[in-house]
Amino acid sequence: MQSKPLPARLTYPKPSLLVVGGMPGVGKSTLLKTLKTDALIISPEDVAERHGTKVVSPKNSLLLSKEVERALRDGRSVIIDAPALWPHLRNEYSCLALCEEVPANFLFLHEPQYKAKSGQRERKRTIEKESMQRYGRLQKEMFATWEDGYLEEYDSVVVTNRKGCQSLQEISFA
Repeated sequence: MQSKPLPARLTYPKPSLLVVGGMPGVGKSTLLKTLKTDALIISPEDVAERHGTKVVSPKNSLLLSKEVERALRDGRSVIIDAPALWPHLRNEYSCLALCEEVPANFLFLHEPQYKAKSGQRERKRTIEKESMQRYGRLQKEMFATWEDGYLEEYDSVVVTNRKGCQSLQEISFA
């Protein structure tokens, strides 16, 4: 997959679902904090904090899905800030959009594993070596399935990296 530079503004139909994915440490949350958008931004970490659950748990996944579903049903656009490397979660997210009859879009931040680890250290976060290796394998598997022509039900997929995001200032839904 080739990474490409993004324009200053990405525009999607309103309402839409946008999944911003990538390994922990690639800059998903940092990017979203710097952008102008009127969408609801939600992450597994946000849900866990609000509900006192573990970030990676079936209960947290269900709670996140319910919040996304509720917002889409209310006509709001939603940005999910999550690694989205597991096929079942990508399917779940695209199915939420499909059920609410809104477009599902995927923006994937791709960086080598060593840069993701560096991003974790910069933010004073730690992730176990085994977990990071698992994320690396999942990312390779995801790209391999995409190259084989399989992609979950997403209306658009954009792959870029930190450098490709430098000019991005806004994600709008119109």
